[in-house]
Amino acid sequence: MIGCEPLKPYNELFEEVDGASARKCQLLKALLEQHRSFVQEQIQNWQGSLEKLDDKIEW
Repeated sequence: MIGCEPLKPYNELFEEVDGASARKCQLLKALLEQHRSFVQEQIQNWQGSLEKLDDKIEW
């Protein structure tokens, strides 16, 4: 499971005072895309497990 560690650079950016909002938006988008990929992978893993379980139930 994804932890808070990938969000650390994002939080550090918001602590900066320079107002690098474009950079912050890019980083947020990248982090969200990365998390989306992680979630999609987990869904596929769970789907596979569910199919195996269904096969065992039908057996």
